[in-house]
Amino acid sequence: MAGQGTGQSKATTQDGVAIERLVEGRLKVLLPQSKGDQRERGGTVHRHNQSGKLGYVEFEPGTHEKIDMGFNKDKLGRYLKPNRGCPANTTPIAFYHTHGRDDSKLPPGARRAGPADISDEDMRVATEEQLVAYVALDDGRWKRFTPVVLQALTGTIDREIDGQTVSVPYRALPAFNEQGQEYWRLGKNEFMNGNLLR
Repeated sequence: MAGQGTGQSKATTQDGVAIERLVEGRLKVLLPQSKGDQRERGGTVHRHNQSGKLGYVEFEPGTHEKIDMGFNKDKLGRYLKPNRGCPANTTPIAFYHTHGRDDSKLPPGARRAGPADISDEDMRVATEEQLVAYVALDDGRWKRFTPVVLQALTGTIDREIDGQTVSVPYRALPAFNEQGQEYWRLGKNEFMNGNLLR
């Protein structure tokens, strides 16, 4: 079994290994840049709907605390970027970004107690989008969050837009299980093998 720091894949399928290697390669490039200018960087992994080929799209660097990964929606719940920023004829399957903030460059009151971990917001977004999330921490470690698989309710709803009634598609996911637990807290959050800065 692979141990932390060995660099061996944790994925158990050929597809999983390919996704993990793609993400690891991109984070190795992006994390040093983020540590340099204190801005989060990241992208989305997608699969071509016909060929099955993996690809990725990366977004403009964000701030020291967040980045627009293509998941932002308008007031009617429609994505502002078609296909969540991925090319046509592809399906998003994972997203990745850096938490490369170097607290030594911040005033003492703005520093964290330790390396930035995967955030609650990252886990909520991964669960809502039903995508695996990868986060590179400022010390070179990286994590994967695999959300609980949920069945989305889909349909259309009539809304008034600029004085006209239009049918708008919607997609809704349950927030809580039968025990009242929030689904985003129930996903698998784990360290990956190897260090991105070595």
